[in-house]
Amino acid sequence: MQLKAGVKKDGTLTAMEFSCIATGGAYPAGGTSLVDWLIRDLYLCPNVKTEMKDFYINAGPARPFRAPGHPQGAWALEQMMDALAEKIGMDPVELRVKNIPSYSQGREGNPPYTTTGLKECLVEGAKAFGWEEARKQSHSPKGSGHMRKGVGMASCLWFAGGGNPLPLRLSRFSRTEA
Repeated sequence: MQLKAGVKKDGTLTAMEFSCIATGGAYPAGGTSLVDWLIRDLYLCPNVKTEMKDFYINAGPARPFRAPGHPQGAWALEQMMDALAEKIGMDPVELRVKNIPSYSQGREGNPPYTTTGLKECLVEGAKAFGWEEARKQSHSPKGSGHMRKGVGMASCLWFAGGGNPLPLRLSRFSRTEA
């Protein structure tokens, strides 16, 4: 995998370019089919280009095992988000919150999200974790040994299930309580 990205000093993502090579066994529908989903849809970015290539090998067909391709794509994207945050001197949580999309960039027609819940998850999670204090402690040198203690965070999404963007006419509903 290779991922290049651009970001403004205020934390606005400007571009991402991702390429991936993987094996799918001796059959199509192989190993790269969803590796780029997070790059295309997790964070708001006006310029995203992805290219994936499957190479056929002498093996059985690729089979999913818990989110096929997502852990690999998530790892690449989240490492890049941390590197971008460090480069511009921004908190990693703040960078992610700044770039939460209000619509799906990965689905045809860019349907709007009713909510991703991601902002609340990041903000409340950081608060509950004590993110700011934990980061301060992880950056301060403690002892001279080889063991270091750090903190980190990452985001993710899954492309299937009840979290899909809904047409606006279906996203507003009322509930009556008895």
